[in-house]
Amino acid sequence: MKRWVTQRFYCVVQGDSSTTITWIKDGQILEIQKSPEANDLVLYHLEFENAGIYQCLASNDAGSVQKSAKLVVIGDPKNRPQSPYQINTVSTSSTHIMVMWLDDPKDSIIATTIYIQQADGDEDSKRQEVVKKSEHTMLIDNLKPYTNYSIYMVAFTEEYASFTSDKSYMVTEEAVPSRYPDFQLQSSYPLNIDVSWKHLVKNQRNGIVTNYKIVYKSTAANEMKEIIVNGTQLFATITNLQPDTEYQIRMAAATKIGFGVFSDWIQCMTLDNLTAPPLSLKNPNFYNLTNTSVALKWETVGVGEIKGFELRVRMKNNEETLFRHQLPPQTQEFVLNKLKPKTKYLIFISVISGNVPGSPTVIPVTTKDTSLTVTDDHCKLPWPRDIVVSTINYDSFEIRWKAPQTAFSVKKYRFRYRSVDFHDSFHFTEVNHSREKATIITGLQPYTNYMISVQTVGACGESEYSAFLDIKTKEHKPQTPPADLRAKPIDAHSVEISWEPPQKPNGIITEYIILYNINNTSPEKLWDKQQRNGSETLSNVNNLLSNTEYFFRMKAKNQIGMSPATDMVSARTLTASDNEGLPNRFPGILLGVGISVFCIVACIISFILIRRNGNRQSVQNKPDSTRRNVGNGETPVVATGGMPRPTAAQTRPVANFNHLIMYQNKQRV
Repeated sequence: MKRWVTQRFYCVVQGDSSTTITWIKDGQILEIQKSPEANDLVLYHLEFENAGIYQCLASNDAGSVQKSAKLVVIGDPKNRPQSPYQINTVSTSSTHIMVMWLDDPKDSIIATTIYIQQADGDEDSKRQEVVKKSEHTMLIDNLKPYTNYSIYMVAFTEEYASFTSDKSYMVTEEAVPSRYPDFQLQSSYPLNIDVSWKHLVKNQRNGIVTNYKIVYKSTAANEMKEIIVNGTQLFATITNLQPDTEYQIRMAAATKIGFGVFSDWIQCMTLDNLTAPPLSLKNPNFYNLTNTSVALKWETVGVGEIKGFELRVRMKNNEETLFRHQLPPQTQEFVLNKLKPKTKYLIFISVISGNVPGSPTVIPVTTKDTSLTVTDDHCKLPWPRDIVVSTINYDSFEIRWKAPQTAFSVKKYRFRYRSVDFHDSFHFTEVNHSREKATIITGLQPYTNYMISVQTVGACGESEYSAFLDIKTKEHKPQTPPADLRAKPIDAHSVEISWEPPQKPNGIITEYIILYNINNTSPEKLWDKQQRNGSETLSNVNNLLSNTEYFFRMKAKNQIGMSPATDMVSARTLTASDNEGLPNRFPGILLGVGISVFCIVACIISFILIRRNGNRQSVQNKPDSTRRNVGNGETPVVATGGMPRPTAAQTRPVANFNHLIMYQNKQRV
């Protein structure tokens, strides 16, 4: 037999159903997985070590019988072709990888076989493609999106096969998600619906999820609205809805390629207003700014849409309205000027949620009788209005605002901010009051959530800080390498690599790169590289040399760039037991060969005696149901018998060959 082809040994048995089959090679029992329909032995990709004497042993309670055949693997190692080299792989789409290579023109290559498998070792993903001798490119299709594949090749001449090439790794392109996220709906407030969901599983994402889209509409109306949520979030709230109304909601996930399929419409009813309090003011209060001005502050509670506020001012014991102001809905503080000193006023503030103002809240106010010397206890400035924060880069964001409405002069603005992710202390910066109401905060951490608020600073004192605003900086290449890199040998040709994500990934890790070499002083460009998905933290590096120390390093990659490499770790592959143990098993092999030769001689003598006595046992006369066709390189081991069948307790398997050792070669490239 030629090296690298496939060889099949058939074994056909007649006898009691409890008969068991055992395959033996050179006196050693083979651990094989046999199909329930057959007892065949199949050897794939023959190597020289597969040569030897094979025995099929059939046994039951009545006894046993065996037949044997010799397998010889031929070929001159000098004629072995060079393995394909300069293998380049390019992901051309989410389901295609283009493979390109070269072979030695001196070799008479008749075909090249490409072997491809998912790098995670999924046995069901194994494939092989045969390429004609004149071609050096192959487009492999029907692959899974955003999946890491390992690829290696073998070249064939008329008489020999090359060693396997080096492995190449390639990740297919991303695709849109193949499924929508499973989500749940709940209305905890008459105007809101809360939406929560789970991450898609790996084989449904088809890439890195960047966004979620939530589409909603009232069941009674066809107008659809949508909100876009960052791919790292698992919760969102739909606001500004109508109470006691049924809404239909559906979701889809997106990679950088686009949005995938949408879910079916799911219904959810908002709460009604009967169980929620009406809109009203909470904690209304005032403080004097001067003897002719006061500042008013309040909060709003209850359910409903706020369209604005109405503010009316009159003197106590006088029904005449002195001032009437219409304020925007976001107002929570207002300054009244041009009042009389040492005067009592009544201030009425009403929430406008419908066509007319609601019931007013009354705030009694008394102005001072002299020009007020302002102290910190009395001067409470309002904070800036319309504060907007926007990201500029991975380490900076911009803040814009409008000056507060106040009777006092403003000198500067003070900003406080801190990281939400790292829970560090507040940082402060100040900007002088000017016509340009904008500043840039720098020196931030990449891809980090920050909270920021603003304070007004005047001659008389300071305002409270504004409500916090949230902002997230942009991604940057990982600042630190993968953490806790470890290497552990598994067998003679594999090492298990484990790691943790970088402490400062500065974004979403999309890929890990494993570098390995047996020479730790070689430049990095000479190290072998393998890619792994960004969600993995455990993997195997295979096809290594046995009993060899390997050095490993690792890098992490996001959409912006690559991290530094880790420090080196090392692991020595285990000793190849098949090679190391050969001298110790040599006496056993000789014994097995001797037994096999003795059995062959005994079979020959039995065969001659049977023919001389005119025994009617013949392979040509055996029932059709016991025959097996041979050919195409298959080596049959046949067991049959023509004697009268004894009882079950006496059944003894009988074996015979049409020829003592029959085998033909079934070659499969």
